[in-house]
Amino acid sequence: MTGLDISAEAIEHARRTAKAAGVDVDFRLAEMREVPPDGFDAAVCMGNSFGYLEPDGLRAFVAGLAAAVRPGGGLVVDYNAAAESILPGFTGEDRTMHAGDITVAATTDYDVAHSRLVSGYRFIRRDEEVAVTALHHVLTCAHVDDLLTAAGFADIAHYAGPGGEPFRLGAPRLLLTARRR
Repeated sequence: MTGLDISAEAIEHARRTAKAAGVDVDFRLAEMREVPPDGFDAAVCMGNSFGYLEPDGLRAFVAGLAAAVRPGGGLVVDYNAAAESILPGFTGEDRTMHAGDITVAATTDYDVAHSRLVSGYRFIRRDEEVAVTALHHVLTCAHVDDLLTAAGFADIAHYAGPGGEPFRLGAPRLLLTARRR
């Protein structure tokens, strides 16, 4: 098993967790478009990272996944920014979250011209404040299917979660499976 992440902190946490569980995993610090073409039995893209990339970057990432998965191998994608999930009832409500001594004030707007969510986050700890913006590109299931099919995936199925319930309009996330041709 190989795990990739752009965050050194996430890789270290995963290494500690795997070691404690007695699991041997090759963790690599890498950007998601740097998937090694190692002939994996399957690839899993979790954490909603599927929608982070601009369209050309997403095509490159999907091509990298196709190169990394051996023919007949599987793909799982967890994507919470599918249009069918986001747009029904979208309100762009602001929210505040707390994690220990950190407060996170978040706003989300929908950029119609670019089909993306624009999320603003203010992280506040005592006198410190950091503001960042995150973009999540919104694609329909049909667009995702087209990307995967063009890269060499087939037998694409859509689920609303790991229990296998069918993906429907308004489902909070898309869990997609496919097979490499």
